[in-house]
Amino acid sequence: MNINSFLKLKKMYNAMPKPAREMVGDWLFRRDLNSAIKKHLSEEEFNNRELKKQISADVWKCRRTYKTKASEYFLFGFRNQSNDYRASFLPDRIKDLVLVHLVGWEAFNNELKNKWNFYRLTKKWFGREAVLVDCSEDNNLSDFKLFASKHPDLFIKSNMLSKGRGACLYHITSDKQAESVYALLMKKGGDWIVEEKIVQSPIMARWNDSSVNTVRLPAILNDGKWSVLGAFLRTGRKGAIVDNAGAGGVFACIDAETGIIYTDGIDEDGVYYAKHPDSGLTYKGWQVPKWKELLDIAEDVHRSMPHHKYVGWDFALTDKGWILIEGNWGQLVSQYNDHIGLKKQFFELLGIEEKW
Repeated sequence: MNINSFLKLKKMYNAMPKPAREMVGDWLFRRDLNSAIKKHLSEEEFNNRELKKQISADVWKCRRTYKTKASEYFLFGFRNQSNDYRASFLPDRIKDLVLVHLVGWEAFNNELKNKWNFYRLTKKWFGREAVLVDCSEDNNLSDFKLFASKHPDLFIKSNMLSKGRGACLYHITSDKQAESVYALLMKKGGDWIVEEKIVQSPIMARWNDSSVNTVRLPAILNDGKWSVLGAFLRTGRKGAIVDNAGAGGVFACIDAETGIIYTDGIDEDGVYYAKHPDSGLTYKGWQVPKWKELLDIAEDVHRSMPHHKYVGWDFALTDKGWILIEGNWGQLVSQYNDHIGLKKQFFELLGIEEKW
């Protein structure tokens, strides 16, 4: 499926009446539940029909009561846990409902999800150049060729998709190659943001040199106070060009005061790693470089967009210092790793009641 088809389907879903959306939602949840059970249950548990039935019923119950996704049920460690434990976690659905209420989808789509608009708003902190390829117009070839002549190593990603979907790296050394890459983008459709490739600092490349390894700073700005909630380091796997969990990446929780990692790493399957599975570096106790500098930069960026109460800021470290990758409404995935629920802190920092 190309980008345009994906966006059309999403638009159709959003236009559906509520009962139809709920039917689709139930179908998607059932599909994700089957996938999560296969992923998180042992072979012995998976072959136990009665146990599988009980767990499935509990996952559905948590969806209704706590608004959790099937994957969150397992990654939050909900099995055999009390109601109080479960109620302490902040799932994506509640986070997004709160942010839609406080900020709105329009601001999110226009200023965060739209990577080109985000680049133009925060260019000061990007530390690299970028250009937009708009496939609906097909008049960007000359700009693309000029950009490629200045920056032969390009990182290209969809302007509106997330989780590294569709991201690719190109090394372009001629106009003919540039024309070929441009034609490929036009065939895929949609809009593409083209950036000069980031060269990360050697200390970060030690984790994995095929991907840019980043720090996610989920942060809340409310009533003039800026706070970090659930920071983590993201490290890619050998051969991958992105560090996202969906691409097999491993992440570990960072203490917001010190910048020191205090957990082992964990991947999207819930597998823990004391050491990076490829490079062998130990997670727990590792000091993120220039931590205070990173916090200061992230706060400056956030204060330039004060109407966004919550943003998950992604940063990469280069020899010139920390540079901004993107901003999003990303998951508070530290909860997957340390199993410390952040719902109470989230609402307290936003200064609103827990009514969702």
